[in-house]
Amino acid sequence: MKRMKIGYLGPQGTYTERALECWMPDAQKKPFTHLEAVFAATASKDVDLGFVPLENSIEGPVTQTFDCLLKYAGQLRIVDTAMLAIEHALGALPQRSAITRIFSKDTALAQCSEYLLANFPQAGLVPMQSTAKAIEVISSQQLFDAAAIGMESTLVKYGLQVVARNIGNKENERSNKTRFAVLGSQTQPASGNDVTTIVLYPHRDRIGLLEDAVNIISRKYQINMCSIHSRPDGRGLFRFYLDLEGHISQEGVQGCIANIKERLADTDVVFLGSYRHIPFNEKRISSIGIVGGTGKMGGWLARFFESVGYGVRTCGKDSEKSLEEAVCGSDVVIVNVPVEKTVEVVQQVGPRLHKGQLLVDNTGVKSSVVPAMLAVAPPDVEILSVHTMFGPNTPPTNASLLGENVISIHTVRSGKMADEFEAIFHKYGANITQATVEQHDSRMTIAQNLEHVCSVAYAATLLSIVPQVEKLLPFATPNLRRTLLTMGRIHAGDQQLYGVMLKENPRALDTLQYYQGVLEQIIDWLKKGDSCMFESIMSSNAQKLGKAFIEKQCNASNAIQELLKKE
Repeated sequence: MKRMKIGYLGPQGTYTERALECWMPDAQKKPFTHLEAVFAATASKDVDLGFVPLENSIEGPVTQTFDCLLKYAGQLRIVDTAMLAIEHALGALPQRSAITRIFSKDTALAQCSEYLLANFPQAGLVPMQSTAKAIEVISSQQLFDAAAIGMESTLVKYGLQVVARNIGNKENERSNKTRFAVLGSQTQPASGNDVTTIVLYPHRDRIGLLEDAVNIISRKYQINMCSIHSRPDGRGLFRFYLDLEGHISQEGVQGCIANIKERLADTDVVFLGSYRHIPFNEKRISSIGIVGGTGKMGGWLARFFESVGYGVRTCGKDSEKSLEEAVCGSDVVIVNVPVEKTVEVVQQVGPRLHKGQLLVDNTGVKSSVVPAMLAVAPPDVEILSVHTMFGPNTPPTNASLLGENVISIHTVRSGKMADEFEAIFHKYGANITQATVEQHDSRMTIAQNLEHVCSVAYAATLLSIVPQVEKLLPFATPNLRRTLLTMGRIHAGDQQLYGVMLKENPRALDTLQYYQGVLEQIIDWLKKGDSCMFESIMSSNAQKLGKAFIEKQCNASNAIQELLKKE
């Protein structure tokens, strides 16, 4: 089989060569001294593919690469990417004198600035074409007063002695990575985890140009924009490079790009490639097990996580998979079962967990569940408690969470996996609110328990007076119409679930009794023929709620009323 001939930004011994060797070990490598030469050779078929640095996690984009991508668009595109962790070392000749000069590529010098300031504050910094070139110059010219920053293997290859290892700035030492672009003419099939790069090149400046593009991407097509970079064009304008989550073969991505072209008629919209996405920060979570995944909300979670690219295992009453399969093979295990069963199921799940996993519950009452998770899960398992404040009727797509609320309760054993899991909901538009167990259960007595009880009592009272609710509608005020909406929504829910949540929340009864007390005060005064208690409480409430809050709710209510008029 013919070996693939790949051109890369040389010379030999650079990080680019090392990344190429990792990406395709058996490639026939051809180094070029200039970056555009790699593009030209690939476009002319002198090599099969090109391999160039694209972006560094600390220094940002390689601007010349981005310029060349636009220049050679139509001939070349990004067809794949590779990632390399950058570990800088300092080397000098064995017979070195005092070091007065440090040679390296400008980005490497910047990434090691803390070490250089601490150890060679008087040394001059000499930018070179590449780290390998810096090392080669010191070796070939026998510069005894100079040192070079580069790969340790290249230092050794050219006869330099390693003076120090891992000299990158401490804050970035572990996160210093470079992404490399593979250049070709044929887009590869979708991998399921892809990015599409486009460039917007406006012919004339216009207010709102970027806003229009972002609205189409994020709001109309609900596509995540991974990054955006701008480059001056030399005429006083800028080109904007955008990475969109998804592959050009997908209808949504195609439609989005077509819509941008239509909306931005004075702007060139150029496709630069669809390719496998390799994030700078490796994901800790790739698989999610859902215990209770065959129920309504558990099924919603399963469909949602599958839609955004995670492997999902479910077990439940109607599942062939066992608890063992769902738990042991997953990075995250979610317990999503009826409230009254959650502690019991957690006790079954806990002993099956192992180091490196995250245990999550999604239930409406936390006071007994969170302590149970902390008690039964091994100490090297992370623990997080969440509550999705919406139901299974929400569409389980990557756009479905926009504006929805998720409560997140971190424990003493919540770490990086918990943060990453929480970030999934945030990425797709959910409002994340941090709370304690006590805050959650207390506020749920208002958000759920009191809301449900009041609606049930209201409906019972209404039906005792007007058994056929349709006959009440001609008398409906705007306030009543909205009340009936809420009443209908609540009564469409699961009465057993609502009842269990009411019974299981230890704070629910106190809240209901307080409500009862307020109601009794009003009734007692009305029996005397006096409405002053009602008026006093209402006035006090309005003052405490504040004008801004009341005005905001009135505006929202009016908007809803206008929609209801159209029905």
